[in-house]
Amino acid sequence: ANRTIYQSTRLICSHKYNVGLRNYSNIRRVGQHLSSTLFKLNEFLSPKRPPEPAEIGRTHYNNREYEKAEEIWYKGMNDGDAQCAYNYAMLFIEGARAKDYEKAYKILKQLADQNIGAAQYIIAMSQQKKGNFVEAYDMFEKSATNGIHEANAQLGKMIMEGINGQMSPDPNRAALYYQIGANKGEPIAAYTIAAMYFNGSNGVPLDLKKSFSFFSISADKGHALAQHNTAICYLSGKGTSQNFKEAVKYFEMAASQGIIPSLVNLAHMNVRGLGVPSSMDKATQMYQHAAQQGDAISIEC
Repeated sequence: ANRTIYQSTRLICSHKYNVGLRNYSNIRRVGQHLSSTLFKLNEFLSPKRPPEPAEIGRTHYNNREYEKAEEIWYKGMNDGDAQCAYNYAMLFIEGARAKDYEKAYKILKQLADQNIGAAQYIIAMSQQKKGNFVEAYDMFEKSATNGIHEANAQLGKMIMEGINGQMSPDPNRAALYYQIGANKGEPIAAYTIAAMYFNGSNGVPLDLKKSFSFFSISADKGHALAQHNTAICYLSGKGTSQNFKEAVKYFEMAASQGIIPSLVNLAHMNVRGLGVPSSMDKATQMYQHAAQQGDAISIEC
């Protein structure tokens, strides 16, 4: 048991995850994320001021009244409202209306030319998916300048890997972009810079407290691997005080998102009664589920 507990306290810091768990170039996922987090007009509108068309359309959208939302946003777009235009374009990416990426791209390109950061980000993702890395890099830079923190993580990845024939890999410079994004609370950048602090790599000094801090920031934003690593920090006492109950909480978060090493750790903790009452029944169920997913440690146990 001691051997497998020791084996399971390794962090997951693979660079293949440094811009998300999977399908980071999926424009639909990015569109869904940005459209739900950008243009929160209530932060800018006076309580006495009538709601703007973009806000009215969002209310209809949230109520699944898609045709009404489309009508309002289309009119707003034709009246020169950039927020309406962005939301209207996203309808054709998210699939609330018939998907039409070409139509959405045309609108978003016009918005990108007007320095709308969210549109620049999606255009950059589209260019990256097509293999147009120089164009993608340029648009990510513009997006980051216009306040889209996710763009810093993408820039960090591109600088880390380099662009064939155009840019040599520069891990130290990449770390600077990850740090910028992490300081703004962007979960992918926070996860990546945390791994660098943990390992003392790419010009980033070894600092377990900072590593834990950024892992936890990313974890609380829903990043599954950061949740696993935050749990490891609590389990091992690296960068923070040892706390088995917190370790269990974050392992459960990560396991619910499909991180099998987290499930194995939960099983170990159930065996030994760390942070939870000892339960061989629960542990056995967890080992069996992990084994079904091909986890070698669980098969061995």
